[in-house]
Amino acid sequence: MTCFVARAASVAASLALIPASAALAAPPSYVGVSYGSSNVAAGPVTIKPPAGTQDGDLMLAYVATQSTKGEWLTAPAGWTPAIKTFNSVQSAQLYWRVARDEPASYSWSGASYPKAIIRTYRGVDAKTPVGGSVGCGANAAACQLPAFSEAMVEGERYVAFWDFNTASARIAPPSDLGNVSIDFTQRATATGDKALSGSGAKTVAAATATVSVGAAFFDGIGVTIRPASTSTPVATPEPPPAAPAAGSGVKAASATDFLNSLGVGGGVLDMDVAPLVNYIGVRNLRGGSFEGGYTAASAINIARATGTKITWGLSAGWARDLSKEIAASRQLADAGVLLAVEGANEPDTWPVTYQGATGGGSGSWIAAAKLQRDLYAAVKADPVLKNYPVFQTTHGGAEIDNVGLQYLTIPNGAKTAMPDGTKYADYANMHNYVIWAGAKTPVANAAWNSASPYDWVPPTQYILPDDYGTTWKRKYSGYAKEQLATLPRVTTETGWWVDSGGEENQGKTLLNVYLAQFKRGYKYTFLYAIKDRWSERFGIFKADNSPRLAAHYIHNLTTILADDAAVSATPGSLPYAIAGQPGTVHDLLLQKSDGRFELVVWDERPVGQGGDDVTVDLGATRKTVRVYDVVSGVSPKQTLTNVRTVPLGLTDHPMILEIED
Repeated sequence: MTCFVARAASVAASLALIPASAALAAPPSYVGVSYGSSNVAAGPVTIKPPAGTQDGDLMLAYVATQSTKGEWLTAPAGWTPAIKTFNSVQSAQLYWRVARDEPASYSWSGASYPKAIIRTYRGVDAKTPVGGSVGCGANAAACQLPAFSEAMVEGERYVAFWDFNTASARIAPPSDLGNVSIDFTQRATATGDKALSGSGAKTVAAATATVSVGAAFFDGIGVTIRPASTSTPVATPEPPPAAPAAGSGVKAASATDFLNSLGVGGGVLDMDVAPLVNYIGVRNLRGGSFEGGYTAASAINIARATGTKITWGLSAGWARDLSKEIAASRQLADAGVLLAVEGANEPDTWPVTYQGATGGGSGSWIAAAKLQRDLYAAVKADPVLKNYPVFQTTHGGAEIDNVGLQYLTIPNGAKTAMPDGTKYADYANMHNYVIWAGAKTPVANAAWNSASPYDWVPPTQYILPDDYGTTWKRKYSGYAKEQLATLPRVTTETGWWVDSGGEENQGKTLLNVYLAQFKRGYKYTFLYAIKDRWSERFGIFKADNSPRLAAHYIHNLTTILADDAAVSATPGSLPYAIAGQPGTVHDLLLQKSDGRFELVVWDERPVGQGGDDVTVDLGATRKTVRVYDVVSGVSPKQTLTNVRTVPLGLTDHPMILEIED
């Protein structure tokens, strides 16, 4: 018999962001169940959402399949894998999704003689719906979901599923489960749930299901789900812009600094992407590594062909030879194309091997921490590389043991498994994807909220505090809110899946991402990906290198703002204001090296869902104001002379006012 104990590898967030005075709601309530099956060796299995499912409900999908390999199935877009089990004949997998604009049905492909169950629950924490998860697989007449420990939240509910590969058998679930549903289509299944009590470090008891017939292949999965808070955390409101006054003004940032923040990743070492990078005009590439058989020369060649800087990173998984990594980084530095050295990529998904030990995943993260520590030390010991920044390991918020990856340097008294004073990185490194599990189209302020340094606003899924404030998986303490606000940070992956609302949604959202990230303190932002890869559809370009709308929009943005020189050490100011500025309207003042101001104003309303009419007061009469619509092209839509106020009709993307005196 095989048992599996895991934590759901879902996108999660810090419960510490919920105010201490917030009471928690009752356990999530059961809504209903639905079934789907296929008597075909190649599947797929199609299943409808349970009747009564509403937006905001949690759906748990259990898919049983006759498979001997245990690979993840191909799930519909928006479903997050939680845990899988397998034995020598069959396997079971659990996925979750927060309901929003549900279709008539979903299909899982890659399953053989499959059966699917979806259970829906209401009143679930939309940010961190799934807690602990366990599995069992056996050739027996019983399947026991083992006990497991977790940091429990008051009001959790335990949900269990079992399947047995004899359809005529009746599965007897534990007697303490309620909302039990038994079904005999294709294979025997049983599912039910129960409310849990208590909070803090608790043990969830084992749960055993049995059959009265002889032994056969038996699988099961159990999972805890968390209740919604009765007090929703909200963003710290930003003060409204003050009316312009004599001698006052908003200080500009350099247009060159903004352009230097823009990057892209995902398959960037192939020379066929050079024309794509040149077209969109970004200045940084993420992806230099030995992964896929590439070399430092590969990275140097693409950087030179595109006029970009490139990161050299440890990438994902496998054993590490730091001497080779440092040598490659040095080659890039000597060639004048190195941007930074990056730590391991998402060791929660791809554990690393270092000095004979494995770190990451569901085990100890000590090896991953030592790798990052030694990488930093090696970079800073090199007479050339010491002048380049080191980016932190990504997804440190998933650390199992408290190795301190939530810090750049572990402070005194942190009580981490690694020593106080351990130095990891110069920059926090985020994968704060603007698309979240289950999203079909953007919501208001999707980019703005994803770039927040401290406040979580639903339904945003993953922000800076999740890795560097209170870690999302085990709730280890990191930086305080006021420290997060000034923490040096970069984003090396964020993006939008084009199937979620189409090319227009993707393109406009990515424009907003670049702007919001820079405005809210991110030094660099890398979009994933330059083009579609494998079955993924995050690409700014399609797999055949043809452009999506996002490519044209980004090209327009970088062309309008084009500037190659920095502003003086003391950038100018402009006393502008936007009276009655709506909560979805944001602004960024840039200045080119020739003195022209570029005032970017954008609205983060979802595509096709209204707009806002605003008036920008420029503080004084301006000789010339050119108005650009970034999604329309690179020529001004309007040129105004001798004006102080400019009316703008905003919807879901940026407008630019180019101001000359």
